[in-house]
Formats: sequence, C-alpha cells, structure tokens
Amino acid sequence: VKDAGGKYHMIFQGNPGTGKTTMGRVVAALLKRIGITQSDLLVEVQRDQLVAGYVGQTAPKTQEKIDEACAGVLFVDEAYRLSQGSKSGSDYGKEAIETLMGAMTEPPGKAPVMVFAGYPNDMASFMQANSGLYRRIAYTFDFEDYTPLDLAKILGKMAQGKGFGLSADLTSNNFEVLSRMIEEGTLPEARALMNGGICERIFTFAKQSLDGRCQASGQVSVEITAEDITMAMTRIP
Repeated sequence: VKDAGGKYHMIFQGNPGTGKTTMGRVVAALLKRIGITQSDLLVEVQRDQLVAGYVGQTAPKTQEKIDEACAGVLFVDEAYRLSQGSKSGSDYGKEAIETLMGAMTEPPGKAPVMVFAGYPNDMASFMQANSGLYRRIAYTFDFEDYTPLDLAKILGKMAQGKGFGLSADLTSNNFEVLSRMIEEGTLPEARALMNGGICERIFTFAKQSLDGRCQASGQVSVEITAEDITMAMTRIP
C-alpha cells in the first residue's frame, strides 16, 4: 500500500566498501520504477548536513534535507554519528533524529523513503538507543565483506570500465590466479577495512606499474599483468 507511512524505511549495515551507497542508488531507482516514489533521486547526507551548532538550528537544517529528498530517498550515511556528541561538547543530534522520526510516518511523496547506513556494531548500538526510530524501520539488510574472489571480479570490472584489461592468466578459471594473489598479497584486516575500496588501490598502483613498463619499453599497452598486480599489492599496508 503506497500510502502507508513508514512501510519502506531501511537499515543498511556493513563495513566500509561493501556497496551500501551503491545499493542505495539501486533501491532509489527500483522504488521509482515500481511506483513507490516519484523520483529516483537519492540525497546522501551525514551528520554535518543535518546537525547545526546552535540551539534551534538543527530541526530546520534537517527538514531542509528531508524536503530536498521528498520525492525519492534520503540516505543517511554513518547514521550512528547522530547519537554521538560533537567535539565542542554540544550535541543537537537528538533533535535531528526527532525531526527524521516525525517525517518517517508520512507516506512517500510527502516525505522520502529513508535509508540509515553504517557499521554493524555501531548501527546496533544506535538503534538500541533510539527505539522510536527503530520501530519505524521495516527492513534491515546486512552487507557482508567481500571475499578475495569477489574482489578479483570487482577489479576486473573496474579495469574494464576504465579502458584497461587484465591478462588472460589472471582471469582464467573464474579469476583463480587473481583471487589467490589478492588473498595471499593483502592482509585480511586491510580487506575488511576497505573491501571494494582495496580494488581502487590495487588498480591505481597496478596502472602506475604498467605506465612504468610502457615508458621503459617505448610500447603502449592497456593490459595489466600479474607483475603489475604484485607490484601494486606491495604498496598496500
């Protein structure tokens, strides 16, 4: 029932780089396609875009973002920070939460569908401390860390999207070699901390290695090799 307020709000919880914001854009497009929202607009905000530094300023500031996203989705990234005090000691995050809650009972079109995103442990604590907000959320989605195979495939797509390719030995047998290189060449802690973001690092450093090879040989190539990947991973902490 489209007119039901609070029917579609969501929690996205997962470590950095697991695709929460990307999935937020997909959800915004799907909600528009099936007629729940009027637009595929996604307005991404963090605490600084909602919370002001003085009494009486936070509610209007938060309402401004609600109004901006009204036809689509309001994506509140690192939502748990709304419950954390500011460095100055003043905290008006509660006012922002109350303003959001007031809008969450309205149906799509009068208020946006809201997605609250953040790290799993922090989001659990945030929702426990704000039970009124939690009661207004219909769905919770867990974003798992990427496996080395997932990262290998993401890296392949990333290279392709930027006009480069991976050598055949890296991608054969369902990315077996590249997957193993990522697993053995990066720390589990680094993968958990960055997830998809580690692919950006690997690609950037591998491209630099490729550029160096091209410059030394005088030949132009857009193929990233195992040598480039190995060099890239030595530069990742």
